Amino acid sequence: MDWKRNYHTHTDFCDGQNTPEEMAEAAAKKGFTALGFSGHSYTDFDTFYCMTPETFPEYCRQVRALREKYEGQMEILLGVERDFYSDLDCRDLDYSIGSVHYIRWEGEYIPVDESEEVVRKTIEKFGNDPYAYAETYFDTVARVVEQTGCDFIGHFDLIKKFNRNGTVLVDEHHPRYVTAWKKALERLVPQGRPFEINITPLSWREDGECYPSREILKEICRLGGRITISSDAHSVDHLNRGFDQALAIAKEAGFRTVTVFHGGGVTEEIPIE
Repeated sequence: MDWKRNYHTHTDFCDGQNTPEEMAEAAAKKGFTALGFSGHSYTDFDTFYCMTPETFPEYCRQVRALREKYEGQMEILLGVERDFYSDLDCRDLDYSIGSVHYIRWEGEYIPVDESEEVVRKTIEKFGNDPYAYAETYFDTVARVVEQTGCDFIGHFDLIKKFNRNGTVLVDEHHPRYVTAWKKALERLVPQGRPFEINITPLSWREDGECYPSREILKEICRLGGRITISSDAHSVDHLNRGFDQALAIAKEAGFRTVTVFHGGGVTEEIPIE
């Protein structure tokens, strides 16, 4: 199966390194058939990484111009990665990714993917109970479809990001951790949105795991859930990384099809060969 699509793509309108034009040109040269742009939607409590109300219209204009430029060669889709705590209206877009980058605790928005130091301090706020932290995170993720109205669910277990290089901040095999993500799946899978297999961790996880982990993917499959695959590219170099591994992981988990997206909210299931 030749996977030449990506729906999780960031540019310099948010925390990416390249312009939309550069990302599209690179994707076309790599033979992509579809490229979906998904800039981070605005969060007023943390503007460092996201688009703003002032830059968002220009982002939309540039992506729509690229759609016209590459018509007949590569399908360009206009989307966003909508954070749980963003209130962006996504109705005029082709799709949105629903993602949780923060938990809300005692009136504070706390990022789960900013740094190892932030995660350690957050666990301290939870009385040095990492599983209370995980339970809060997955309880938030469980509500991401209802909150955002997203078309697919981004990096489901992002909370594990800083379990790397021998460091384990939250044991992914602990019974409370497993119970927390299983409860989230029980709420999310019936809502029918695909879960993103996000390739990013392949670059730093020694165990070859993506988001979500193999164990979680097997449970999604058992429950009848769907998947899509994206690289979460923040530069042209990351556009097509790891898709072969992701497809192998999906097949190993029991999936036989992958959801792809088209303009106008149309989706299609294509077989994993």
